[in-house]
Amino acid sequence: MKKLLFYIFILLADLSATNFESLAKYTLENSLELKKLLLETKIIEKQLELVSSSFYPTIKLEANIQHSKKINDSSTAPSNIWNDSLTQSSFSQSSLSIAFSYDLFRFGGSYYELKSKQAELIARNYEECEEIKKLLLRLLDIYSQARISQLEKKYSEKINNLYIKIYDYSQRLNKSGLLSKTIENNYAKNIADNLVNIQKINENLQKYIEELASISTISKSKFKSLEPLFIEHKMNYVNKFEQTQTYKKLINIITQKEADLKLASTKYFPTISLYGKYDFYGQDKHHFKDSIKDIGRNSYRIGVGFSWILFDGFKTSSLNDVSSLELQIAQLDLKNAKEKFEKDIKVFQNEIDARKKMFLHVSSSKELSLNTSIMSSKLFKSGQLDKINTIQTQIQTLQTDLERLKIQENLNKTYKAQEIKYAKDYICKVH
Repeated sequence: MKKLLFYIFILLADLSATNFESLAKYTLENSLELKKLLLETKIIEKQLELVSSSFYPTIKLEANIQHSKKINDSSTAPSNIWNDSLTQSSFSQSSLSIAFSYDLFRFGGSYYELKSKQAELIARNYEECEEIKKLLLRLLDIYSQARISQLEKKYSEKINNLYIKIYDYSQRLNKSGLLSKTIENNYAKNIADNLVNIQKINENLQKYIEELASISTISKSKFKSLEPLFIEHKMNYVNKFEQTQTYKKLINIITQKEADLKLASTKYFPTISLYGKYDFYGQDKHHFKDSIKDIGRNSYRIGVGFSWILFDGFKTSSLNDVSSLELQIAQLDLKNAKEKFEKDIKVFQNEIDARKKMFLHVSSSKELSLNTSIMSSKLFKSGQLDKINTIQTQIQTLQTDLERLKIQENLNKTYKAQEIKYAKDYICKVH
């Protein structure tokens, strides 16, 4: 049986601190979707065996032991009623027949049927490869969103602690008459708004973790900490559509449809068959055992049969038209897939370039925010800046750093998606 081997980079890590590589490996080994897909492929393998059986003859053994009793020997009755024969005398009989049949010539029908099923199986194997990649890309998308939610939760909680410090300080300033109640209430509102945001982040995080657990069949308790995506920058990528699994799948589908069209055309021609039969027979008027003892060679026959459907209500013609249309669709699918591949490669590269620029811009902003925060602390210590402004500068620094990490996560996600779809090390190999 053909097997699918899917090569991915695996980091040996405990799932309590989950990384994407170990999660992907476990998912591929335990996914119910993939198990169902493999069973469906096995059905096609068995169908191929069924088609291959047409190249072999059919050999059949028949045996019969019978006792017939005519109750009234003096009566006369017809030998049969409709297709049922009537017993004409009393006796026991035994018979044994060996028969065979074989289609000698079907004008290529058996060959094209086999070729079609072989191409269908190969195409199915490459379709499995595509389904594996789709599963990994779906897993990657949810994993990355869960990672971002964890970062948002972590930074939002830090920011909330700073908001609380500002509010505590504003209360003291209000009591001293140095700050209005309105401004104090605004600081309280910042805390409330941030707590609502943290609640939404928690809800999203739980949703993503439940989805990860569902896809991977791993317990939710294993997703307490999601590690950053591991990016292998020295990857060999496919640079031609003809190197992809999609191309190989569609080429085999075209081969299958071409074979189906030729198979349909063979229906216009006759089938020439060889057949034969060898009979053994024994009979006795009284006992079964004696009829078996009496069994001996009785007769044989061998011949060549000719079968030709002259008219089938245009069934064969319609079958040819369907096969021709299916072939045209497969050819269009190949053309569309090539255009999509070329477009996807450009989109991937543009997305990477754009996120790199964003990352560099935000990284520069982070450095400026950090420098501003350090300067604010120095000014506060020297009495040139109040405490509230100092803390607000720290909040801005955290917000900028969070934005930088989110952009980095999305950039790594794009890199990883490119690896899964187009890296040669992620090629699914059919054996």
